[in-house]
Amino acid sequence: MILLSGSILSCSSSLYVPHESALIPKETLSALQKGRAIYITKCGSCHTLYLPEKYSTSEWRIQTGKMAVKAKLTDHEEELIIRYLTKNNSSNPH
Repeated sequence: MILLSGSILSCSSSLYVPHESALIPKETLSALQKGRAIYITKCGSCHTLYLPEKYSTSEWRIQTGKMAVKAKLTDHEEELIIRYLTKNNSSNPH
């Protein structure tokens, strides 16, 4: 279990961290931060986390849809994760 926790922490440090200097409205910033936290805790508790740029927006929607039941995500949590993972996907929307 300690090894798993270490690998989750090392991977999570590579993930995009939403912050105010990106000129994101506070409401959006809060949602992105919550999405990141849920992604790390719920998704990272079972498997290696993938960097957001690994998949397109539509691929992330498919992946999170498949995993939402297993991770016991609410619809709101799933949407927050998707918003976080696809924040910088404007160049690859599909």
